[in-house]
Amino acid sequence: MKWIKLSEVVVIILVYGWLISSCNSENQSSKGPGLKTLTLIEDISISPNIPGTSIGDFSGLSVDSEGSIYAADVRLKKIHHFSSKGGYLGSLGHKGKGPGEFISLDTKIRVQSDTLYVKDNIAKRISLFDRKTYQLIRIINIPNTKINSDPIGSLKQMFPLQNGNILVAFVNSYTMAPKTTDPPRMTTISILSPYGNFIEKNCFQFSTPFPAGQKFAILNSGAINVFTGLSFYPDIKMAIGPKEHLYVGKSDSLLIREYDRSWKIIDNLSYNYVPPTLTNVNIDSILENRSNSFEKAIEEVGGFPDKWPVLQNFLIDDMGRSWIELVNPETPQQTWWILNKEGNPEWKFKLPPDVKLYAVKNGKVYGILQPPEDLPFIVRYRIKEFNEK
Repeated sequence: MKWIKLSEVVVIILVYGWLISSCNSENQSSKGPGLKTLTLIEDISISPNIPGTSIGDFSGLSVDSEGSIYAADVRLKKIHHFSSKGGYLGSLGHKGKGPGEFISLDTKIRVQSDTLYVKDNIAKRISLFDRKTYQLIRIINIPNTKINSDPIGSLKQMFPLQNGNILVAFVNSYTMAPKTTDPPRMTTISILSPYGNFIEKNCFQFSTPFPAGQKFAILNSGAINVFTGLSFYPDIKMAIGPKEHLYVGKSDSLLIREYDRSWKIIDNLSYNYVPPTLTNVNIDSILENRSNSFEKAIEEVGGFPDKWPVLQNFLIDDMGRSWIELVNPETPQQTWWILNKEGNPEWKFKLPPDVKLYAVKNGKVYGILQPPEDLPFIVRYRIKEFNEK
């Protein structure tokens, strides 16, 4: 694996019809070859204000092989369907406990072949819909079991496979701050059948970080307080590639492991990247709108870390390239690296802070734009060029 260190890379990206210039990169320990400029051109913007439709919000999205877009609407508990040209085609689901209804719609919706997979966290089930007719195919009740006498935990990630099985990640989280003598809790990768039975209960496991999901609970004056949005703590990120290989990374480093279908590590994407320091100014900003109980809770679980996480998010596109969003607290803009198919950083671009990317397929980048004090938009960008050799 080749190690690349970058410094003073200037990148220009065309977004919303205007240009954004990048800042100098300050996290590299020495100079190295510069990254190529990647240009994204917005070609679709979908507003939720569509006459004759009822849309609450856009909270997550997925894209099928034809370029159709499926958007999760957490507010109305619906899935909205748009054509590859951005036209509104219809919706499915609504709030409720019955078949085809949702109590707690998860934003991580998935499409595989002709099937749309939607997870309901509170109901603990996965609903399968025909993506063309919107008809409910079946409901999979998420199994509750144990491994080595420990609970397997909650289903946090699902990746439908081409053969109809579902690759899933169960996370046994810490409900409260663990003691130093407590055994580690585990995240388990499993395979479910199309009907929810375990085909492989324990493909492999790794330790669940504390706090899990960048949130934790703590006992305060006889009541349990739950704190969320703790982006200064590391988290586990997962993605699946075109060969149905699983990519797992912990956000405190640029180490991403690629597992093949026999669960062997076939590649370690690892780079010498120094994470940003968590400064007193950062801490003051975090504490500014929080209660005194939040500050006491942070102290009780060991205080703030010295460094920010490195990795904010990552995607694997349909060509096997890795799209990595780096943590950059010094600027509101997002910094993205793209690794080529050999796993080496080759491109870099920046995005405004109010855009979140969800998918990269067929030379298109799909995301959701959340303007301040307004409803979110779906945005799609066309990749002008990659210039791969």
